Order: sequence, then structure tokens, then C-alpha cells
Amino acid sequence: MRTLDSGDPFSRVVSVSPDGRTFLLLKFNKDNRDLGIVEAGSPFRFVAETPVWEEDAVFGPAAGEITVVSTASYQAQASTISIWSPKTHSFSALPLPEGQKFQPAWSADGRMLAYCYRHEGQGDVWLYDARSGRSAPLTDDAEDSGSPSWEPGGEWLAFCRSMKISHIFVGHPKHEGRRQLTEGPDYDHGPAVSPDGRWVAFTRKLAAGESRGKALLCVVPQPGGPVRTIDLKGLLLPAKEMEALAWSPDSREIAFSASAGAGRMDIYRVGRDGQGLARVTIEPGDEIEPCWSPDGRFISYTRVGGGETRIAMVPSTGGLPRPVSAAGVLSEGGLVSPHSDRVVYVSFPSDGTTQLWMATLEKPEKRTLLMTSKLI
Repeated sequence: MRTLDSGDPFSRVVSVSPDGRTFLLLKFNKDNRDLGIVEAGSPFRFVAETPVWEEDAVFGPAAGEITVVSTASYQAQASTISIWSPKTHSFSALPLPEGQKFQPAWSADGRMLAYCYRHEGQGDVWLYDARSGRSAPLTDDAEDSGSPSWEPGGEWLAFCRSMKISHIFVGHPKHEGRRQLTEGPDYDHGPAVSPDGRWVAFTRKLAAGESRGKALLCVVPQPGGPVRTIDLKGLLLPAKEMEALAWSPDSREIAFSASAGAGRMDIYRVGRDGQGLARVTIEPGDEIEPCWSPDGRFISYTRVGGGETRIAMVPSTGGLPRPVSAAGVLSEGGLVSPHSDRVVYVSFPSDGTTQLWMATLEKPEKRTLLMTSKLI
């Protein structure tokens, strides 16, 4: 067994060289995620430390080159596919259509790049010809296509095709049967049940029309009934399907991350009836992963910006945020205790340990180390 990286549990291997001796990894670096490499007999090192977020990478098209997918910021709506050269130690962006591009795959001869392109809610496989510099869709229909993979000779490729329709269901874990809460042609995902068990909030991605691909915040009664679409007054929900919705303890409001159009995410709150939309955080970075305290007074969240990723608290009605975790250490996952007097979070120092910390809400600088372990 070979340990590739012991310093960050969120790092992940994205590509392995044909000879199995070199690995590409994505790893958090201060306030973003950068591309790193592990070569035979050498320790981990970053390929290049950039201000953008690296999302994916593959080897090629030429020997030593790396093709990288990056976004300008967390949850950015568009991405860039670039080639990193070992000769110039720099990136060169490919002339591809504007929008979300991901899952790059080169043919064996390095001429054709297959990639996924999402535009107006539609995901298709596209081909880029390195000789002509032109791109064209390989698929163009009502279904989403992705995960292209070339056969060794480069004559054909395989890809996945998936349905865009997804619905919300409820059911008892110990009994058979399920009940469908939503229906229609759209993609419903990310359900969050209210504390009183009477409501289900979820995100709906529109599958057709001029607003195809737009994400909506919706609420439906748990017993079933009409779906209410919350009017967010032009706010944009995250493009990636990874953001959790957080109910207030009294089940009347929902906290969520959204952008006012500048590409940066803030925490907002809104009533389940669509009333009282309000901005909770006003900071230059990204505020994500809201979590309401049980007494309803605070919202904990992860703050990404200024070269750091930290846990912070803010009054649920808005106000000055208070950092909870230590500066300069990657920290995530703030959970507030049942009595709303303490918060627990995880930190990942540069020495390769994972640390579980507890801090009081009154004096968050008074931290207690609960557990530490070395990742192997």
C-alpha cells in the first residue's frame, strides 16, 4: 500500500498516469483548491498555486502536459479547460464555448478532446479538435450525457446518458411503500425535512423553457399537496447540487446560500411562505453550509475567502460575524450543541492530523481540543 497524501481528507485522486507511477490530486490550499502531483519516489507538491478553483484534471494531450478544469470561484457558473505545460510552467486556456465544462478525456493520439458541456440546463458531450481548434456537440437531445471514455484506438468513445427527471418521495424506513410528493418534468433534489416534520424543502432545477437549468427553492407539505416555489427576488442558487438547506428550529424559515449575481455566495433566510427574504451575511468571500442553532439565535457557516476556510457564527437576523475556528487552519462542519452554547467543528492542520474542536459561543477563542488523529 502506498500513501499518496496524508495531509487532507478532502484531497482526492483525479487521474493516474498510464504507467501507474504518477498521480494527480486536488487538495485544499488556503481558500481554494489547487492541483497537486505525486511522482514515483517524490512527495506531494502543488503543480501551480493559483487563485482559481481546480475541479478536475487528466494527463495529456502531450507527454508531461496536464489538462485542468477550473472555476473562477466556489460555485461559479462557468469553467475553463486549460493545458498546463511543464516547459513554461503555465496554463493555456482552450478556445471552448462559454459555460460549465467538465470531465475532459483525450483520445490516444492527443488530437480529440471529449468533454461535457452544460448550457441552459442541458448537459451534452462535445468534441474539441486540437488541430482545427473547433468544438462541436456529439450529443444534442433532451437527455443529459456525460462521463466520456475513449477506446484505446480512439475510433469511438462510450458515455453515460441519464434522465433529468427526479422527484421527492417519503416513506417509513421499517415499512414497505413510499409516497411521491413531487411530479412533473423537472429535477427535484436535496430534500430537507422541517424540525416539526410537517414540511419538506427542496431544490428544483427546471428542465425546459427559457429558464431551463435555473434552480428554484421549493416547499411542499409532508402529507402531500401543492408545491410552493419561493420567490428569491433574482437570487441565484448554487449551480452544484451540494448545498444543504437549513430549517429554523420553529420550522418557519429556511437558511440557504445564494448569489446576488456577482458570483459570491452569501447566507440568506426566508419564510417557508415566501415572506421575509433577508440577507444574513455580507462578506467578500463565499459563505456556505448554513446551520441554524437550536435556539434560533445564530447561524453557523463555512467562510471561504481571504486565503482561509474557517467556521464562523452570525446572528440569524444578520449582523457582525464572529470567527470560531483558528486563523490559518482549514476548518469545516460547524455544529451547534442542543443547548446552543457550544459549537463543534473539524480542523485539518498542515501536519497531517485531523482535529475535533469545541468552542463556546460566548468566547469562541476559548477552544478545547476534543480529539486528534493522524491520517494514514
